[in-house]
Amino acid sequence: MIAVLCALAALADLTPARDAISNAEKGKLTFRMTRHTVELSGDECRALAELIRLEGEASDIPSAPIGTGHIFDLVLQVGKGQEVVRLVGQRSLQHNGKRQRLSDTRFHDALYRRFVPKEPEPEHKARLVQTIEGKVDVASAVNLDSGRLFVADPGRHSLHSINRSWAGGRTLYLTEFKDDRIKGYTALAATKTIVYLAAESLMVLQHSGAEVKLLQAIEHDDLRQPKAAALTPDGRHLIVACRDSSRLLVYRVSKDGTLAHAQTVAHETLAHPTGLAIPDSGRFIYVCNGGTNEKSALAVFERDVALGTLSFAAAAIEHNNMEAQGLRGATAMELDGERLLLTTSGSLAFWHAVGDKLTFIHCWHPRQEEKGLHNAKDLKVDAAGRVWIAASDDGTLSWYERDQSEAGYELGGSIEGLNEIQSLAVSPDGMYVYAGGREKVWVIAGPDTPNPFPTPKMP
Repeated sequence: MIAVLCALAALADLTPARDAISNAEKGKLTFRMTRHTVELSGDECRALAELIRLEGEASDIPSAPIGTGHIFDLVLQVGKGQEVVRLVGQRSLQHNGKRQRLSDTRFHDALYRRFVPKEPEPEHKARLVQTIEGKVDVASAVNLDSGRLFVADPGRHSLHSINRSWAGGRTLYLTEFKDDRIKGYTALAATKTIVYLAAESLMVLQHSGAEVKLLQAIEHDDLRQPKAAALTPDGRHLIVACRDSSRLLVYRVSKDGTLAHAQTVAHETLAHPTGLAIPDSGRFIYVCNGGTNEKSALAVFERDVALGTLSFAAAAIEHNNMEAQGLRGATAMELDGERLLLTTSGSLAFWHAVGDKLTFIHCWHPRQEEKGLHNAKDLKVDAAGRVWIAASDDGTLSWYERDQSEAGYELGGSIEGLNEIQSLAVSPDGMYVYAGGREKVWVIAGPDTPNPFPTPKMP
């Protein structure tokens, strides 16, 4: 309170008020903006009178238009009389047409703590912005380029195109491309003009405005149950992981976006591959597997950057400890710097990956009653390093924040009620997450996204 009272001590023309205060049993300080009042005891009144006396010779500053900065009225009341003091900015008070500079600014923080309304603390929780329904049967895969969200929907044999650069984070449905070959397992990769859709066939689709047209459709005997598709960082090659055939298919990308087959990769460490991750260098390809036999592994393949062909480099196989290390039945994988994250039907595992060197870090196995990882279908890492996980059985989207623990993450929260959620995409700025599930697509604002929600920024 003494620090608050120092605010008034700089006013030389408060001598009558000082004399009244020195004899008062109590007084009041009222912040006019919020009508918040602090009661002053007799001792505090006498202390205030003394402070006014000590600071009474503060130099005056001629009255001038009040510029930018915070302006607040503070009312001092003793008995029936009152004085109005205006707080201007951080170092000045205005009273009776004069501005005075304070010799002690400690009061400023005290005034703010006691009187100035605090900005609400951010909740740091993800929030559901929009639900898209009536258009989608099963959103088995979602992906995005700079301005559009693409949703593979094998239930309707369709690829949906949605404009995501809309006001308040909301989206605008654009068009539906239909083809009977879009069925079963699907995987997507996209650029600013091309979408690669792996299903019964591998389709190359060109998108412009609201139009989507087929450029190429490739048939391949090993294109069975595609679970992941990824473009290399240089954009020169596309890799497709096929679960049923236990193969990787590698394609060269031409200037117009069409594809030419470069290699079919078969190896004993490929046991129903389900996830791909490629570091920025593009030299190595990390592959996780959905198999549960002793050969299921976390595999590393080295890429010939010129030709695009892959050669086996290393694998992490722990025959007696696969489940504890998150290698058995992996469902998805994502790379965050030098850290690989893998989900299974009930765990989240962390590995350190540099080149062909793999080191196990930690694996979470939640209790049966805990939600967030049961039948985890997909995971993504946003620009802030936050991990997002879609758990189909739980119907939840959970996020994990970075911390100083052994694993490096802690549970940040979750959104429930997302029926059969199974696919995720994250905007490049990390502001929005797009999730696909049964008959719906959801738009979620991330924990750091301000409210009201901004329109997504396009790169």
